[in-house]
Amino acid sequence: MIKPTQKEIEQKEQWFENYIDDLRYLGASIPYLSWDIDKDANIYLVWDSMDSELQENNDKHLEYSQKYKNTINELVNYFNLTHQI
Repeated sequence: MIKPTQKEIEQKEQWFENYIDDLRYLGASIPYLSWDIDKDANIYLVWDSMDSELQENNDKHLEYSQKYKNTINELVNYFNLTHQI
């Protein structure tokens, strides 16, 4: 497997941000996401950080993220599969 360049990684980050923004625009109830991208350009969620940040800011989003954690993970996995670099 060829390692993605920094530019490709940054491009995928932007694609992911746009993807989530589009889903929210279309009416999807998606909480604030704390995420990162690894050296192979795979997006992953940082649940521990997300949960602690959400606890301070909004219990409703924390409850949503915990209830739909698997669904949100599947959404990220789908994005990674359909936006491979």
